[in-house]
Amino acid sequence: MQKALLVGATHIDILANTSLQFDGSVGKDLPGEFVISVGGTAFNVCVNLMGLNLDCFLVSVTKKDSLFTYLIEQTLKGLKIKHYIFHPEHAKESAFLAIRDPLDLIMAVTAQAWDSLTNQEFDEILTKITSRQFDFAVVDCNLPALYIKKLLEALYPTPLYLCATSTAKFIRFLAINMENQGFVKAFFMNEEEYSNAINLFKEFTTEKSLYFVTQGEKGVKVIEGNNITHYPPPEIEEPKSFSGAGDAFASGVIYGLQNGYSINDAVSKGFAMVIEKAKYQHSNTAVISLEKISDSFIKDKLTDTFNRNTLENDKVMLCDFSHVIVIDIDHFKKINDTYGHTAGDVVLHNIAQIIREASLPEGIACRYGGEEMIIFLREKIDDEAYNKAEKIRKMVKKALIKYKNKTIKVTMSIGVASTKSGLADIHKIIKRADENVYKAKKAGRDRVVM
Repeated sequence: MQKALLVGATHIDILANTSLQFDGSVGKDLPGEFVISVGGTAFNVCVNLMGLNLDCFLVSVTKKDSLFTYLIEQTLKGLKIKHYIFHPEHAKESAFLAIRDPLDLIMAVTAQAWDSLTNQEFDEILTKITSRQFDFAVVDCNLPALYIKKLLEALYPTPLYLCATSTAKFIRFLAINMENQGFVKAFFMNEEEYSNAINLFKEFTTEKSLYFVTQGEKGVKVIEGNNITHYPPPEIEEPKSFSGAGDAFASGVIYGLQNGYSINDAVSKGFAMVIEKAKYQHSNTAVISLEKISDSFIKDKLTDTFNRNTLENDKVMLCDFSHVIVIDIDHFKKINDTYGHTAGDVVLHNIAQIIREASLPEGIACRYGGEEMIIFLREKIDDEAYNKAEKIRKMVKKALIKYKNKTIKVTMSIGVASTKSGLADIHKIIKRADENVYKAKKAGRDRVVM
């Protein structure tokens, strides 16, 4: 399996689609809809090449402690992409904001954290890259020109493919001294940038030069030395979207050239990738569900209860609770040691389900850490809170938790505390309930102490 290095843009795409064809007379406030996804040339090409069964390693830069970075990291993990994301201290957000009408892109703004790197930080990235071996590399020219030069030198003689598919990237591409470009196998760019700088290409073009110029509805122009060949676009019935088609085309061509295809066959492979992208809209799209992301911030995935982060930060949700119940599973380590950690997860999941059923709707359940759960109640009197805890204890003790062919019996030690003690600090109330858990364990476990 070939190993590919991808260096460049990984950012949040915020795509606004309007149903109106923009001609300047319809105003600045347009009706439409939004799609939020992870994109960027390096990311898109990486996902496409992974779909062709290549072993890919993605290197990019994003802002530290950013929501956008969190979304990017979660997406990379979900897609199982091997990656190294560097976080400069003072980086700007990595994002692509575009407004599209039914026919074309109206306007787009790109921001990249790569521009925030210092020389020392970039050298750290180079060290990470050069510690690995790759069969080829794809470099997205959203890096500053100086860093692209250093990267090319560091990767020599690894076969390289350069992508300069925007005005900003193309300017950086032109700033690179390409005297030693024998190991750069191909360049990818758009028609607009190429047309605006066609006279400059004389100093870049050699017999070994190979440029792929995407022309949208006109197809692709391939410049090989002094020869120019035009390839008409493929026919696509009922395309869903051409967004990302250029990156899909580049992926197919790169795959073809790396596998010894002729230029004609490599272009055909690129067009095949475009057809798949346009018809099925899945080859390099990682759409983000804001609802799922929101849940991941406040919910514990295993138990589907609120997580400790919510407990620490959401003061409004917990502002009027009257009692705290702290629950600790008895001998949980023994369960893990006897049946394995997967069995422990099954036990936690089942117990959390019982707790949610017993405490709702007035209660709020949280996973505090490990096997410890907390319930916040809004009961009027202490007896109601105690009875609620006792009900949960009995339900869990009675439950038959199945794991493979085994039945796991569970008991719990539970502590209850009331806000009537005058402890306004939530952590002090939790501590009081936790002390009662300790008393329950010391008294023989499987009981409630208030």
